[in-house]
Amino acid sequence: MLLRLLRDIKRFYETDLHEVIDAAKLPNLMAIAKEAAVPEIEKLVLLLLACSVQCEKKEIFVGRLMGLDSETQGVLMLLITQVRRRPLRSPCND
Repeated sequence: MLLRLLRDIKRFYETDLHEVIDAAKLPNLMAIAKEAAVPEIEKLVLLLLACSVQCEKKEIFVGRLMGLDSETQGVLMLLITQVRRRPLRSPCND
């Protein structure tokens, strides 16, 4: 399941955003599966969050995020801001 999820995230970046995720930002799926490695899980969640606010249905996801409590919204907004400010990816070489 994790491999398929990561493959779908990478495909979204490549086909919809025309970008490639920087290898340093990719989570280690073995560490997640074997050790539940929190830093690697955080990488995966950050990639999912980035996808949700950049996809064509982003209004739905942002609306759901806005339904969360204020503290959670604040944390997520900081993460979204970080995703948009720092490069998670580099352009594809088409």
